[in-house]
Amino acid sequence: MPDSFIPLAIPELDEEDARSVYECVKSTFVSSVGPLVGKFEEHIARFTGAPHAVAASSGTTAMTLALRALGVGAGDVVIAPDFTFVATVNPAVNLGAEVVLVDPEPETMNPDPDRVLEAVDMLRKEGRRPKAVVFVHLYGVPGKLGSLVGPLGDMEVPLVEDAAESLGASWTSGPLAGRHTGTAGICGILSFNGNKIITCGGGGMVLTSSEALAGRMKHLSTQARRPGIEYDHDDVGYNFRLTNLQASLGLSQLSKLGRYLERKHEIRRRYDRAFGSLAGVLLHPSPQDSAGSDWLYTVRLDSGISARVVIDELRTRGIEARPVWTPVHMQKPYIKMRYVGNGVSEKLHASGISLPSSVGMTEAQQDRVIEEFISIVESYSG
Repeated sequence: MPDSFIPLAIPELDEEDARSVYECVKSTFVSSVGPLVGKFEEHIARFTGAPHAVAASSGTTAMTLALRALGVGAGDVVIAPDFTFVATVNPAVNLGAEVVLVDPEPETMNPDPDRVLEAVDMLRKEGRRPKAVVFVHLYGVPGKLGSLVGPLGDMEVPLVEDAAESLGASWTSGPLAGRHTGTAGICGILSFNGNKIITCGGGGMVLTSSEALAGRMKHLSTQARRPGIEYDHDDVGYNFRLTNLQASLGLSQLSKLGRYLERKHEIRRRYDRAFGSLAGVLLHPSPQDSAGSDWLYTVRLDSGISARVVIDELRTRGIEARPVWTPVHMQKPYIKMRYVGNGVSEKLHASGISLPSSVGMTEAQQDRVIEEFISIVESYSG
């Protein structure tokens, strides 16, 4: 393997980030007590246009807080995407809910609104109504929510968006024009894991339009402790609060988000130009009514070439590539879960590849990825 290994997605960290963290360390406010968590929440709310934002220790704990605040628990049913990272689904299961999985639509790879409504109708015929619908925006591409928000609202079914991969993405036309992903539903989830566009080294956030839900989630995230000096708890809560130390890094990173997004867009444009006419490769388009964040560049192979073979070949040449998400219904804990679809998620899983997309990747490194990818694909196509 070459010494100059090109990773898939690593954080872009600089001296400004180090100074921000160091100043927090000097203050001694490094736990969840301190002013920077609230400041980070305010800045994220302002950037996304959300009325309220509640920080959490991860995207997964943020999803848990959102569903718990909405009352999801044992005996309830939640509709969720089949094609996603399992963290989208795990919180509902951990809260004791039954989950019905729905297929994606192939263009964006996000949940198919028709399948979501099919699942709602299936449950209605059983005399049940979902406690929530969880919708994901994969790889930074906004999903086709315009046709879903209205019907779910009419049925009073809460919509929770997993926008962990789409910070900076929005809809540009249609009923959701001007809205950031994560703000179309009652709650939206962000992640600041190390591989996201900006990072806190971990961490997450819940966006919500509801002041009551925001207060409930913040209360639950701090062990449901009531105000005052006594250790008085009025519910079973969690230790899910983001730390001041993490927020110090998040604030520094957020100040550079615009530059990072533009770099992501340029990475996508260069890949698209290189692969646009490459036989056997399908680009991952953004719908015309949206602007994605281009978090992780992803393509699909449609000429019988094995995605796993290409991924393995790239690795031998010093380039990290990854398969797309494994469908949830194929995962061991969830193989008996109800699934509304006809195998679209399995086809995507078999054909999808994510390529290096780090903000700090140089043009020379990207040129090398392009050259090696084309060489491999053409060798197997010929």
